[in-house]
Amino acid sequence: MLAPSVFKTNPIAHWQPGVVLTFDDGHKSHYTHALPILQKYGYKALFFVTTAFTDNDPHFCSWNELKEMAAAGMDIHAHGHTHSFFANMNEEEAHEELRHSYHLLKTNIAAPWSMSFPGGRYTKRDVELAKRQGYSHVFTSEVGVIHSRRFLGQKTLPRFAIRSTTTETDLKSMVMPSGMALTKAKAIALAKTLVKKMLGNNLYHKLYTMKAGRQN
Repeated sequence: MLAPSVFKTNPIAHWQPGVVLTFDDGHKSHYTHALPILQKYGYKALFFVTTAFTDNDPHFCSWNELKEMAAAGMDIHAHGHTHSFFANMNEEEAHEELRHSYHLLKTNIAAPWSMSFPGGRYTKRDVELAKRQGYSHVFTSEVGVIHSRRFLGQKTLPRFAIRSTTTETDLKSMVMPSGMALTKAKAIALAKTLVKKMLGNNLYHKLYTMKAGRQN
């Protein structure tokens, strides 16, 4: 286990040096598994939820569960409405995705100030549309560290992906990234980006889902 002094979390809206934990999609396990562990260690996290799944799919959190998580100090934010890739949408479709998820979260919990793009697929247009809708911070699937001095001016915020194959050593290198760890992670991300461009978003996602299914 990592010592609490190393693994520190803070609400990102009140910036301090530390770690920001994020969870995408709003899967039921975020409520049944992640929330109790976070509460046990006194950590906070951002949960980006797909609002069309909420109350409509038993594999995803209900609004009551999300409200309970928010009451426990977790931040509940947007992951689009239908989990469609923004890069595949025209401007009107992208605007509606952003507007719908924002409205549902504002109505049921609180107005979200951040979002993450499903599958990490987005364009510069989508970032600007998100800002106009009211999302002050946009999280991506790009690899990198958020620098506090540039935090307020950053249009997009990078992250490190945590997977079932991530080891404790890997996690430590993400929490306290050395130049080598960051370079390696960015190289892997770049290779994936090139494959996405060659195959297209939909085929890449289909193959990724098949591979993930075999590993589970």
